[in-house]
Amino acid sequence: MTCTTRCYPHDNTIVPGKHLDISVAHEFCDQLDTVDAEYDVIVEGSHVIDLDASIHRLLVALAIQVRDNERRIHWVSPSKSLLITEHRSGLAAQPGLETP
Repeated sequence: MTCTTRCYPHDNTIVPGKHLDISVAHEFCDQLDTVDAEYDVIVEGSHVIDLDASIHRLLVALAIQVRDNERRIHWVSPSKSLLITEHRSGLAAQPGLETP
C-alpha cells in the first residue's frame, strides 16, 4: 500500500471482500480481531458490492471501539454501495466517508 499523506501499520488495514453477508461474517470478524483499536484503522472499501446487517453491526462495533480509544477510521476508496449503506446508518459521520 502506498501512503499518500501518512503511513499506518499494515495490520490495521481492513480490506473487505465484494459480498459481505452472514455467510462471511465469521471470517470478517476474524479479520476485525487482528485490528488494534489503539491506533487509527484503515478500511479499504473499493471492492464492496453489498453488505448486510450482520457486517454492518461489526463495522459499528469497530467504530465504537476505535472512537472510545480516541482514534479514527480512515475510509479509503469506499465503494458506492458502502457509502450508501453507511450514510443511511450514521457511520458516514466518520471523517473520510462522504456521501456519494
